[in-house]
Order: sequence, then C-alpha cells, then structure tokens
Amino acid sequence: MATNPPNIISRKEAMALGLKRFFTGKPCKRGHIAERTVCDHSCMKCVYENTRKRRAADPETARETQRRWRAANLERARKDSRRWYAENKDRILSERAAKRAANREEAREYQRRWRAKNKDKIYSRRAAQRHAAIARSQLTEREQAGVTGA
Repeated sequence: MATNPPNIISRKEAMALGLKRFFTGKPCKRGHIAERTVCDHSCMKCVYENTRKRRAADPETARETQRRWRAANLERARKDSRRWYAENKDRILSERAAKRAANREEAREYQRRWRAKNKDKIYSRRAAQRHAAIARSQLTEREQAGVTGA
C-alpha cells in the first residue's frame, strides 16, 4: 500500500489557513524529512525521538503525565481508544488468539497447581454456593405457599 507524501506548504501558508503543521520537504538539522509544527518549527520525527528518550529515561514520570492527561481528557481518551481498537481489531484479535494458543498448556498447568494448593478455598466456595441455592429454593417455596416474612 503506497502512501501519498504530504503536500508542500510553507509555514506562512499554514498559519494563514490555521493549520498546526506544515511541510517544506526539506530536511531538519538531524536530517529528517517530516512535518514541522507551526508554533516552533519543530520536526515531528525529532519530537517523537525526544519523547521516546525522555520516557525511557524516566518511565514513572511519563506514566504519571499520561494518567493526568487521561483524567483531564477522559472522553477524548475513550473515543481515541475505541477508534484505535476499531482500526486494529483484526490484528489485535489474531495476536490474542496466537498468545492464548502458545500459552494454553502453561495456563492449564497453572490452574492445576492453583487448584491443588487451594482445595480448601474451592470447597468452601462450593459449600457457600450450595447453601445459597438451598436458601433461594426454600424462599421460593414459601412464596409459592403464600407465606411472607412481613
């Protein structure tokens, strides 16, 4: 699939049109041929690389910044997430299926170990579920007989 290169437009033209970015087709000082921002002439590839370096150097601050942005822009973040998922749904689902298939035996083994280690939890949960089911059935029988607790 071929992509069309951006239209060549000067910074002045972009400002006149109210755009945030422009493209001259000329390389930046680091040699990137990419769009630039109108406000400060920044090359978008340089911005991307600097952001990656900053996040790698201090991941916790990057996560906190992202959390704050998401909290302030929750509706937009949800909309963007839904759009991204819709655009990448086939790839996401196939990757999940491949991961599940690759880890199926490992997951089964984990379940076996967990069940062997937590038999008392399993038995107590099942007993609680049985008691709750019995109580519901007795309540239903009383309601059918016309007896109420009021």
